[in-house]
Amino acid sequence: MVGQVISPGLTVWVWVTSIVGVALLGRRRRWAVMVPAAVLFLTLLASPVSGSLRYSLLLFAALPLAVAMISTPLRVRPDAEPAARTDAA
Repeated sequence: MVGQVISPGLTVWVWVTSIVGVALLGRRRRWAVMVPAAVLFLTLLASPVSGSLRYSLLLFAALPLAVAMISTPLRVRPDAEPAARTDAA
C-alpha cells in the first residue's frame, strides 16, 4: 500500500492536477513553485538519464508545496476601514 502511495505515477498526477488547478484558478504568483518543477520534468524527459530516480527526487520533495499551492486560499486583503460616521443630531 505504501509503495503505491509513493509511486512516480501518483506523483505525476498530483503535479498535473496542481498545475491545472493553479492555471484554472488564476493564481499567478504561485507559478513560482510550479515552473522550476516543470523545467526539471522537461529536462528529465529530454535527457539520456531519464530513467534515473535520483534526478527526479526533487519532484517528490516539492510535492507538498504543489499540494499547498492548490489547497490554501489566497490571502484576503482587508478592505479599507469605513469612514467614521458622524451623526449630526
